[in-house]
Amino acid sequence: METLCPQNSRFDTKQRAVNAKKTAMVKNRTAVLFLITGMLTQFMSNTAAAALLCPIGLSIAESLGASPTAVVLAIGFSASAAYMTPIAINGCYCYVIARQKNGRG
Repeated sequence: METLCPQNSRFDTKQRAVNAKKTAMVKNRTAVLFLITGMLTQFMSNTAAAALLCPIGLSIAESLGASPTAVVLAIGFSASAAYMTPIAINGCYCYVIARQKNGRG
């Protein structure tokens, strides 16, 4: 049976190019949000950084027609990974400093 739009048509090629460009934009913007969240969590709490960037990520995903779940998960994972860096703000490090100042540590 003959189709109206065969696989090798010019329309199919253009549509693939548009989809590839849109996918690349979503990935790039999600990666930028991931990096910004990671940098912000070095100077502020991870909850505050995620609360600040989640609405921005949701609006970007909505404007691009992408799934907001992936964008929000990237922000959440980046905010949660702040403990892996030596300069991150976290309660454990502050607790160790307080114990050393009091001569207990």
